[in-house]
Amino acid sequence: MEKSCVCGKHDKTKVSVVIPVYNGAKYIDRCLEFLFNQTFECFEIICVNDGSADNSSEVLKSYGERIVLVDKPVNEGSWKARETGFNTASGDYICLCDIDDTVEPNWIETLFNQIEQTKADISVCGFRRISSSEGKVLSEEMTQFGKSSYDIKDDNTILLSVNHSLWNKIYKKELLAELVKFDVDPSVSDDMILNVSIYPSIRRISFSPEVCYNYYVYGGSLVNAVTEKHYELLKDRLLDIKKLYADLNVSYEWQEYLHLTAFVIFSIFLPIKLGGNADNNLRHYEKKSKAYMNEHFPLWKRPRVFRMRNLLKHRTLSKLYISWVFSKMGLIVPFVRTYNFVLKTFKIEIKW
Repeated sequence: MEKSCVCGKHDKTKVSVVIPVYNGAKYIDRCLEFLFNQTFECFEIICVNDGSADNSSEVLKSYGERIVLVDKPVNEGSWKARETGFNTASGDYICLCDIDDTVEPNWIETLFNQIEQTKADISVCGFRRISSSEGKVLSEEMTQFGKSSYDIKDDNTILLSVNHSLWNKIYKKELLAELVKFDVDPSVSDDMILNVSIYPSIRRISFSPEVCYNYYVYGGSLVNAVTEKHYELLKDRLLDIKKLYADLNVSYEWQEYLHLTAFVIFSIFLPIKLGGNADNNLRHYEKKSKAYMNEHFPLWKRPRVFRMRNLLKHRTLSKLYISWVFSKMGLIVPFVRTYNFVLKTFKIEIKW
């Protein structure tokens, strides 16, 4: 029997908000308070306590029927926690929120109205990065598209300029109904892996310039070191996605998109993370990464998307293009070292 609407005004719940929780007890009250103050009424909050070692379970239980609580006895990681939340959700659409972040009162309403009005599969809103220690707004992002929508079947280039975080987006539930299965779930870049795995199934993506989500940066979290194990695991997961794309028999444009995504991960994201540990030899990882990309994702070397006509059409590609040029010139390592030095010394994040 289908679950009735949580607000009592509709036949069915419109939106499910899924929140994975792992040792997040000190953030729960703040996060939920912002969600309870939403201007949108027809939504449920699903909290998946992923085997927390602190008192997260007790804090969540104190909210009673105001939330849907899935209390897992064993920690299995954010991928499984989200999957559990998706399977529990009764809404037509799904939003995701991190327990240590906050949302503006119009977060759900903005995303819901945008996806309904544009008949999109995914809608995106702006967000701000905030220093948790100083409360300072570091940047406001994903506002550059204005209020717009794009048909992906005609041109998927726009996706190369969309951030891969899950929390400033709303998804049609069916997109998340069956996540790709891995032998070992991704432990880094899992949000990117999720988006890349479902993008070939979407027809339209839309944007709102409203800044509705507050992402908190905690104590240098942007440069937490990635281990060799994480590095190798991510290489395997990208190969899984490559096989998925092959099974879907995707077009050349989608293959190029995936190959450039591999470039972003292995030539930008991972070097920045690996650079957080001074003991890591970035030149060694750069050489390994290029060998891996050249073997499995060779389209990164001469992508059609970087033709001048396309760059003029999609000006939001400029930062990706510049970083690609840096990599081709062998200058990624100096860039990463400069990036991490500025971030650690001056607490300024260089947006790239």
